[in-house]
This record gives sequence, structure tokens and C-alpha cells, in this order.
Amino acid sequence: MFSYGNKTTNTTCFVVFLLLMPGCVPWNKTSLNTSQTANQFVTQQDSRSRLMLEIEFVNTSTAFVEQVDFDSLWNDVDETLIGSDKRQMLLNNGLRVGKINQMDLFREKIQSSITETNVVDEFLSQAAVASEISHGTQSVPLRLGKRTEFPLRQPFEGSHVALVRAGDETIGRTLANAQYFLALTATESENPRQIRLAIQPEVQFGSAKQKWVSSDSAIRIDTRRETWALDMLNLTLDLQTGDTIALAADHPRRGIAPKMLSGKGEDQSEQELIILIHVKHVPLPSDQLVANALR
Repeated sequence: MFSYGNKTTNTTCFVVFLLLMPGCVPWNKTSLNTSQTANQFVTQQDSRSRLMLEIEFVNTSTAFVEQVDFDSLWNDVDETLIGSDKRQMLLNNGLRVGKINQMDLFREKIQSSITETNVVDEFLSQAAVASEISHGTQSVPLRLGKRTEFPLRQPFEGSHVALVRAGDETIGRTLANAQYFLALTATESENPRQIRLAIQPEVQFGSAKQKWVSSDSAIRIDTRRETWALDMLNLTLDLQTGDTIALAADHPRRGIAPKMLSGKGEDQSEQELIILIHVKHVPLPSDQLVANALR
């Protein structure tokens, strides 16, 4: 009886073991799928915790702009978000800035003026005949408080005279190999659904020099040129997801704007630059907390 009992017990255990075996494979697959889902969730949360901008450099034909009523391009742009004094300062220097209310209508108006790449352009590009002004679109994740620079055009060769109107005064400087930039710096806004974006035009010039600078992790050598910050043209705007800022040269052309926002294209025709700054995503404080907790 005792021997029979052991045999029965062993048989029962073997049957139970066989019954459990098929369940092992699905359990492994479930664990793998759960891990992949978790990684995807972390990636999504990390992207949601970042401020995302898109900078678009639209190359337009100068001839086209001169043939149409330039003001019609700005009927769907709100320029009043900029204070009257600052707006007048920009206009005195030939610059026009505003928030686009209806992006589809704005694009429709400038579409026929956009310089499209053709066979000649491709040939010239391969022959190293590059456009003088910036072009294309860049998606940019910004860290709060970190400055990011965007070149607006190639450097001028040799001496370049830059003139800026500051109230009733005209400030002029002769600069070597000058190049115009737009610097963007994002900081927190009082509204958690908005970001405070500083837009700072500047001119870099001269020869590159090495300097010791302090970063987040260490002290390093930074090689850069001297900079003339055009503080009188700085802007600070509170923006939210979906907002688009347009910056362009006013007409008739005047001030510093033609030097900053125009040049020859690959076909050597005169082109103007319209800069569009799209706010793709502003992270909420809750998104940042979740992302930090998952790291």
C-alpha cells in the first residue's frame, strides 16, 4: 500500500507538470511584450516632456514680392502681440514680426513665391554654387534656459558695414566676415501651458577665438567669434503649442533687414528669407514629473 501510494503521487505530479508546461511559453511572450510596451511608454513620456520647436526658412522670390501687395501677406498675422514701441523699432530697421492666425491662408499666399528646386538648381548645388541664405526646416528640441543659434545666411566676405536704428540714433559698425544669426532661448512662462521665447538677432564677426567656458558637466574650451548682439531688436513672447511666429523684411526694403534676410540663391537670383517659428509642443509640468520619475 505504501509503495502504491508513492507511485500514485509521482504520477499525479508528472501530470500536473505536463499541464503547466504549455503555459510557460505564453508567459515569456507576455513578459517581452510588457517590456516593449513599457519602453514605448517611456519614450512617449520623454518626448512629451521636451519643448519642441520647428524652424522653417522660406526662400521667396524678390521679384514676386515686389509685384504683389506685400501688406496682403500680413492680413492674417497679428502684429499687436508686440508692444507699439518695440514694433516701431523693428519697422525702423525694416523688420516685421507677428503671430500667424491662419496658417493655411498665409501659406497659400506665399506658395507661388517660394523658390522650388529644379534641375538647374540641383546642378549648381552639385557644382558647389550654394545659396547665400538659409533654407529648409529644422525640428529642434530646446532645453529651458539653453540658447540655440541659427545662421540666417552665409558670412559676408571682407568688410561689411552694419547699420542699426536705435530710436533717433543710427549705430554703425564695420565688421570683418560678418554673419547674421537668430538666437532662441526658452524659459518658463507664468502660464504652465505657455513658454516664454526670447528671439535675439545678432552678428558674429572676425576670427574664431578659444575661450574657457563652464557647461553643465565641466569646464571646456569653446571656439567662437566675437558677437554684436542687436539688443534693440530683441523680442520676448509668450507662446503655446500650435503658435507660429513669422519674421520677414518689410517693404520697401530698408535698414538692416536686407542684409540680414536676403541674398542670392543657387541660380544667382535675388531671394528673400521669411522665417517661421512653429511651437510644436510645450510640455506641462505633469509631463516633466512623469518623465523624470521614469528615468
